[in-house]
Amino acid sequence: MEKEFRTTLYGYKVSGDAVLNLWGGGQGEIRMQAQLLPAKHLSKDNVLRCVNDNGFGCESIDSAHVRVTEVWRREDGGGFIMGKTVSFESLHPDNQHLYNGWRYFNENSIGVFDWNK
Repeated sequence: MEKEFRTTLYGYKVSGDAVLNLWGGGQGEIRMQAQLLPAKHLSKDNVLRCVNDNGFGCESIDSAHVRVTEVWRREDGGGFIMGKTVSFESLHPDNQHLYNGWRYFNENSIGVFDWNK
């Protein structure tokens, strides 16, 4: 028996992998901590603000493979449903770092929510 329910777009889960320049030299890749971006705040700049080093700490983030997934909320309180996903490579247009150091994240917060909480 099929059951129908209504959904509303709740937001977008931003996840992926970031390429880091490590303190003291070297480069590495790390899985980003997923963030939930409210639906009304979807923009290229806000998605890029979700790029992170998962708390590891690094000198800079050079690029990222980003996945943006729709998050739909069931109106009957039955939880969330994941929708379609869009993936893209994010590189700074002038071959500069996407982010330099920790201050960028603190000074440019848009109020994204920690997906894991």
